[in-house]
Amino acid sequence: MKTILWCLPLFLLSCQAPLKPVVIDNPGDEKVVLQLDNDPVIELEPHQTKALEVKFGKRKITVNNGTPEEIYLDPEKDYLINPTRETYYIEHKIYFTSDEAKEEYLRYNKDELESEVEGMKVTGKFKKIENQLVITKQWKYGLDDPAKNSIKLLMSNRNRDNYTLIKIHRREDLENEIASETARFLMEEFEKQRNEQGQ
Repeated sequence: MKTILWCLPLFLLSCQAPLKPVVIDNPGDEKVVLQLDNDPVIELEPHQTKALEVKFGKRKITVNNGTPEEIYLDPEKDYLINPTRETYYIEHKIYFTSDEAKEEYLRYNKDELESEVEGMKVTGKFKKIENQLVITKQWKYGLDDPAKNSIKLLMSNRNRDNYTLIKIHRREDLENEIASETARFLMEEFEKQRNEQGQ
């Protein structure tokens, strides 16, 4: 009997849901309050992101005192919790080690590098995620990670023709980035034409 009583707490302990970090993002303009089961209330100010350790497994999440929703956090995976159900994009950014490698790739895969982002035709491979409360991680570079700083190290290995970095973007951040790149491209084209006219 003593052996059974001694093993029971160990068995219960092993069955407890593990604690793991999750990222909770609020890209909106309003404060968000959420709660997982009876855990402490989590508050996110507008445009705030938090990384917190929570129990994984079967949970109930309540956002802004609304109706609780049942979710399942698989201990074998990582997640972004999206309490306001905002839109995100996952980008597969391909970098080439040479112009020849890029030309060879585009010869057979040009359609893969054309996408639509909020009605705009863009060059790149983007996957839209919308209206998802819980987003399973399928990227290496998070919302505020500067992926461009890592590509120099990857491309120092010339044994490959190209490298793919996978990054998640908030919709607004991506729209601003596209607008910035478009403006820079137009400025470069304008300068090029002006130089050609001046020759």
